[in-house]
Amino acid sequence: MRHGKTFGLSLFLLAAGTGGALAQATVVTPLQQQYITAYVAQNPVPAATYGSEFDPTVGAVVPETVVLNQFAVRQEENRNWDGGQDAVRSMLYFVTPTQQTVLVEPGTRRVVYVMR
Repeated sequence: MRHGKTFGLSLFLLAAGTGGALAQATVVTPLQQQYITAYVAQNPVPAATYGSEFDPTVGAVVPETVVLNQFAVRQEENRNWDGGQDAVRSMLYFVTPTQQTVLVEPGTRRVVYVMR
């Protein structure tokens, strides 16, 4: 099974309403992590601000006040990267004040992965 399909399947199951426990089963492959890390470094965004009542952990719902960002894949990247970019592009993200990248499911605003 290709890595992108694994990531996409996990997100599908999460979106199907199987609960927060499955959110921890979301798999981000090393290649996807490499892409995300490079993307965020090349396209810096301000760190999100949120109150102490929100803890960006898997399954948490991101407050509406937190600005979520999209991954925009350039056409040349489409030719050079085959690591599940469609799965990554479907996600939103924000960067914490401690510089962790947090992946968020768009429809629910639930945290599905925190890059450490």
